[in-house]
Amino acid sequence: MNLLNEVRDYIEYIKKNTYIFSLQKQGLELLLGFNEDLKHSHTIPKGYVDALDYFLAVWVPKHKKYLKVEEAFNIAYTVQDLLTFIHKKYNSEDNTPIVLDYYGEEYLRVYKVNEIVRKMVGDPIISMTPTIIDLESYREYRDKQQHRDSMAMYEQGLFRVEEINDEGYIALSKINGQKYCKVLMRRDWMYNFKVDDILHVTLKRKIFFIYWEIEELKAYYPSKAAQYL
Repeated sequence: MNLLNEVRDYIEYIKKNTYIFSLQKQGLELLLGFNEDLKHSHTIPKGYVDALDYFLAVWVPKHKKYLKVEEAFNIAYTVQDLLTFIHKKYNSEDNTPIVLDYYGEEYLRVYKVNEIVRKMVGDPIISMTPTIIDLESYREYRDKQQHRDSMAMYEQGLFRVEEINDEGYIALSKINGQKYCKVLMRRDWMYNFKVDDILHVTLKRKIFFIYWEIEELKAYYPSKAAQYL
């Protein structure tokens, strides 16, 4: 089965319902872009169900950091409808995978946490649709990226959430490494995190300080991404 052909067939089918198509257009465009990567990748699973799981777990969070929460949910819903379409087409709808059981609420949460972390690091991009940038924050963020603190230590890479501690911090462990970092966190923010979430971040700790802070966020992944990263 060729996933690209199935996506194209689904687009022609769903275009007949202009309202649903308007909600799913962004997700379908991303699926077309994902299929281009699929052609050249040796790491993306080839089976269409596993490939679509990879799309939601890894590809979208990696390539679309600035999605609004409702946009993220619509993308998960689009994948569910695509799977249902494929299975009905081949008379196997009784076995349709229900991706919304996991990605429905999880995508809402993951992109809410994504917004929280971007606020923590002072990301100046407020919105991509339409593009809105806080110019004052942009100058501060640019200066921070260009001039590292000589009195601080930095760690970057993929980190797993190990603990959410009531004392007001989350503990992160570096994947494929021994580093263990405690990151101070506002209590009204930290309970949106989940153990086993994965962050691609740069962390910073000032000399003589115990706690780390998140300096830069590249991507925030649900726990399902662990099997692919």
